[in-house]
Amino acid sequence: MKADTIHLRSAGDERKELFIIYNSGGAALLVVLIHSSFPGRFGIYIKSTARIAVPIFLMISGYYAFKCDRDDGLQRIKSSIHKTAKLAIIVLLIYSVANCLDAILTGNLPFAWLISHLTVSDIIGLIVFNHSVFVTEIMWYFLALLYVYYIVLMAMKWGKLNVLIKSIPICLILNIISGEVMNLPWFVAGNFLLTGLPFFLMGYWIRKNDVCMKMSKCNLWVMLILGMCLTLIETTILGNIYVYIGTIMSAFAVFCLSFKYKMQGQNFLTIMGEKYSTYIFVLHGLVIKGVNKLNLFIQYECWHWIKPIVIIFISIGASIILRRMSLAINDYLGGELKNYY
Repeated sequence: MKADTIHLRSAGDERKELFIIYNSGGAALLVVLIHSSFPGRFGIYIKSTARIAVPIFLMISGYYAFKCDRDDGLQRIKSSIHKTAKLAIIVLLIYSVANCLDAILTGNLPFAWLISHLTVSDIIGLIVFNHSVFVTEIMWYFLALLYVYYIVLMAMKWGKLNVLIKSIPICLILNIISGEVMNLPWFVAGNFLLTGLPFFLMGYWIRKNDVCMKMSKCNLWVMLILGMCLTLIETTILGNIYVYIGTIMSAFAVFCLSFKYKMQGQNFLTIMGEKYSTYIFVLHGLVIKGVNKLNLFIQYECWHWIKPIVIIFISIGASIILRRMSLAINDYLGGELKNYY
């Protein structure tokens, strides 16, 4: 996420920008741990606590999507729709090619992976729940974000944005009920309506009301600790759920705490956030697929403990290479693949 793309105008905004970049870098690495976890109970707990990553990305998107001015907001949303759609197409092409190659290598027809999912239920799942695992696990995020942008755009045009903001608790309660109470499939909760919309609007609400600066560090730390503890308890009792009550508390606390501490210069996470978070988000699924296909060292118990770390480093390396390639063919791609979260 770059300062020249979001039109920062003050030193205070520049300070906030650094914090958002920091969050973006950390969230990108946590996403990898969701999809490539450590073994045993430890891995389950790491995966559940790492689930704050997607809510944080959505809150960042909402925070920077628009300001309070209506005309400026409409233009920003339209620009975000264009950027997200472009990125979604790139992801679709990358993973479609990867899936075709995988099908050929396993002795199947190139598009066997797609044909097998051309059913009514799969199409309904794609349209209604953004369920697109047959392409890649991360594709749902871009579809959900597009849905959210269009919903917000319509709300702004009709002057109903404040009404839409009031849906945040309703959507989150329905999310928890579908996952924790009814134990429905993850995509019933992990979609544009029950995950995308409330966290996106939460980011806008935080910016509009300067919520983070109004809350004390002590209260935010208490919320974070309680949220993490509650996540672990929920995981122990309920198992793998897409969004826990603790996830909501922890994501909010982490996001707001980042505004409470002075930060100067760059560190590892800010570099990841500024330059590579989008690339890591897009590429880590390919890295996981490739490492799993190779089946190297699977006979060694220690490998399963270091594999997530290896995948993180390979994802970072692949991101560095792809970013340099995108810069080298800037005219062909129409610009560098920027961080849009």
